[in-house]
Amino acid sequence: MRINYSKHAEEQLKEREMSKQLINNILLESQQVIAARKGRKIAQSIVELDEIRFLIRVIYIEEGEFAEIITVYKTTKIKNYWRNANEDTL
Repeated sequence: MRINYSKHAEEQLKEREMSKQLINNILLESQQVIAARKGRKIAQSIVELDEIRFLIRVIYIEEGEFAEIITVYKTTKIKNYWRNANEDTL
């Protein structure tokens, strides 16, 4: 898959101290993909960073083999966003 980052996504990576490698891995091997508004998708995975569990969310548009990343963010409020929450997973 060919991955492109919007200017906003690039800024968010820097501000939130996340690497493109992490985001690319989540996009390509996400634990969940959720349909969102305006034809967008959200790839998300639970990861541990500095001994804290985060949900990393990647909002993107996919067209064939091309993905445009709109924005990225991390949150500790996993239960607010995880679909079909299972206590064993969280």
